[in-house]
Amino acid sequence: MNRENLTSRYDELLKELPLWRREKVERLKNEESKLVSLAAGSLLCKILPEAKEDVRFGEYGKPILDGAGCYFNLSHSKEYVALAVADENVGLDLEGKEDRDFLVTKRMFTEVEKAFVEKWEEEGKGQDAFKLIWTGKEAYLKCKGIGISVPLKSFCTISNSAFDSAFIWTEKQDSIFYEEDGQWVESKYSLNRSLLQTKTDERYALSVCMKKNKFTLDIEWVECI
Repeated sequence: MNRENLTSRYDELLKELPLWRREKVERLKNEESKLVSLAAGSLLCKILPEAKEDVRFGEYGKPILDGAGCYFNLSHSKEYVALAVADENVGLDLEGKEDRDFLVTKRMFTEVEKAFVEKWEEEGKGQDAFKLIWTGKEAYLKCKGIGISVPLKSFCTISNSAFDSAFIWTEKQDSIFYEEDGQWVESKYSLNRSLLQTKTDERYALSVCMKKNKFTLDIEWVECI
């Protein structure tokens, strides 16, 4: 995402967006947020031109393509914007920011998720673990289209197999678990997560959630703006 280019072409790029996305950009008060939202909209229109017309909105405001035979979800963090396109309802989250002093981890993660972060912090990779869990939670909520309307501790994105030493570096699929009678029960939702390293050696976590047992990620880097 080229902020200089976005700023200089702001009015031009804004006019190219569909009305629903343009209104979303213009509702934002913070200039940085406007630029990021503009970049996300531009990426969407480049990859899915049909999003300019055939969009409706779910109960919690999630945009849905009508009659296109595909589903999408957007996310952004710092310098990057991400778009997921799938043949079923999909949730996506991208995160490059760290959890300072692990305050979010302590407040919002389940005990299993906290243990996962603590394990990797012993090896200096706690922030990577945090990003993987945080994006997993966001992707799940976005897939369901409910926003942060339920406590983040009410579901878990980590199974026992996730404590495998290779998990944090490789694309890994896992399930979403919910609590029932004091036990974690596997849901019908699955996650696929990956750590991405940028040209500037920053690490981002990317999570995709769908209501299916198995799916793979086909990640493509695109220079849109």
